[in-house]
Amino acid sequence: DDSDDDDDDDNDGDNDVGNDGNDNANNDDDGAATSCRAAIGAPPSTVSAAYEVWASDQSNSVAGAAARGVAGSYLWIWDAADVERQVAGGDAAVPLSCDGGASGAGPCDVLDVFPGALQQVDANGDATGAVLADLPHFGRLHGMIADPQQRYVTVNMFAVGGGYVGVVDTRAKQAVALFRVTETNVASKRSVHMSTWSADGSAILIANLHGKVLERIDVTRDATGAITDAAFNRAASLGLGKAMAITESASAFVGVNQRGAPLVGRVVGDYDVAVAFGDATPAGVCKENGCAGAPRDAAAGGRPNNVVICPIASRNDNVYVTLGGGGLLVADLAATPMAIVGEYGQAVVNGA
Repeated sequence: DDSDDDDDDDNDGDNDVGNDGNDNANNDDDGAATSCRAAIGAPPSTVSAAYEVWASDQSNSVAGAAARGVAGSYLWIWDAADVERQVAGGDAAVPLSCDGGASGAGPCDVLDVFPGALQQVDANGDATGAVLADLPHFGRLHGMIADPQQRYVTVNMFAVGGGYVGVVDTRAKQAVALFRVTETNVASKRSVHMSTWSADGSAILIANLHGKVLERIDVTRDATGAITDAAFNRAASLGLGKAMAITESASAFVGVNQRGAPLVGRVVGDYDVAVAFGDATPAGVCKENGCAGAPRDAAAGGRPNNVVICPIASRNDNVYVTLGGGGLLVADLAATPMAIVGEYGQAVVNGA
């Protein structure tokens, strides 16, 4: 079970559901998907004969690890020509490497793509004294989501208590940025179930599942679409649980990647604890059932367990946040902090 430490009844997002098709907040009827699976499966607007297949392997890449999905993972990449040759009955496709061909073939070990020597830094850019290799739970590559420009993917490491999200350049096959999300007082602290992109690729929306927080990375690109900056914006974070407290800030990692290129990530802003991490929605009901900061739970059964499964962004900058225990929250992803603009109970949007 992906998230059983938080007693969420196996709500790990593998069967996510969205709203009932009739409740579109702010009449944002623009085809927003309502599950991670829908986002992963969505094709680009144009299809080229030249393509690659990217696959996430949640297996440990460290021999003898104490449990499954806790130390490293593999990233498999296949070229179109190899895939089509195999489909036609030819030899099996050979996975590509992420080191410029030095190793001959893949798969790519995420512990190489994101080297252990990367330094953790705080919101001031100061080193915390830790390097990635010192920190726990960098494992379980749960999925990758391509940006609208089809140039980058988010890399989502789902080991419970870890909370790492990275960005990889799909052309160069190298790391661009790496972050560790916010830790909260929720039982299992933090994890990244999945992250998705805004419709224009200017933001990454992070499902901090075990932390029960929706978080955002602001992305800057140059005229060619290349990412030049990735800023984890703490001021944008939106707590979705009850009686929430932040126990450790988000952080970034700096240094050079496997290919010798520098990472670009940083942390900016400050948490709006009073507003964004309060118990109540704008409607004056509990974000999560049983809160002390609002007079009652939401209608239609409320929301019993707000572990964040997938944030799916629309073209109008609404983000549809699916929840493990059922119910749905809709937030304005362009607001800082992100703000709830629509809400539904578990009888409208069932749990996974």
